[in-house]
Amino acid sequence: FERMQAHRAERLAALKQKLQLSPAQEGAWSSFATAQQPPARAAGQGRPDRAELTKMTTPQRLDLMQKRHAERSAMFAKRIDATRSFYAALTPEQQKTFDVEGMRFGHRGHGHRHHGHGEPAKS
Repeated sequence: FERMQAHRAERLAALKQKLQLSPAQEGAWSSFATAQQPPARAAGQGRPDRAELTKMTTPQRLDLMQKRHAERSAMFAKRIDATRSFYAALTPEQQKTFDVEGMRFGHRGHGHRHHGHGEPAKS
């Protein structure tokens, strides 16, 4: 987790440098960068362990899954809003840079591969 946080901070710093932001754009940058951070988990709010899950009924597990999905959706919506606001604060030239660099900023833009998707079956 700490390594991921450090990597994220490096990518944000590199993006900020490439955009060459003006002092007037710093507030929009701060909102954008803050929204990119994963939310802090409250004590005891980590993933339930297998033993805990096996004690739950199927409807309880489904409720938990639905709750987590709603939380992730809300976090994603917050990131989208912050990104749109930040993008609107950029000059057209900065927007072009963000369009290119922003694609690299996301998880899939860094070459992460999800195994098993799109791979041909072996016989």
